[in-house]
Amino acid sequence: PVCYAFPFGEYNKLTKKTLKDLGFKMFFNCAEKVNKLKKGDNGKLTDICRFNRTPSLTSYDFFEKFD
Repeated sequence: PVCYAFPFGEYNKLTKKTLKDLGFKMFFNCAEKVNKLKKGDNGKLTDICRFNRTPSLTSYDFFEKFD
């Protein structure tokens, strides 16, 4: 695996370094915002935000908030 999602979004410099040493290249935190990545900008791959979705929320309702 090359991607890691931090449980509950908790991490520090040591956890990132350890995961990098193990070969992980992409890390997901729990901040809910849109990521802006540019080709070749690999430095941002270690701090990718994500949107959490509860099972009770339909896909339609989830994507409505981005309208």
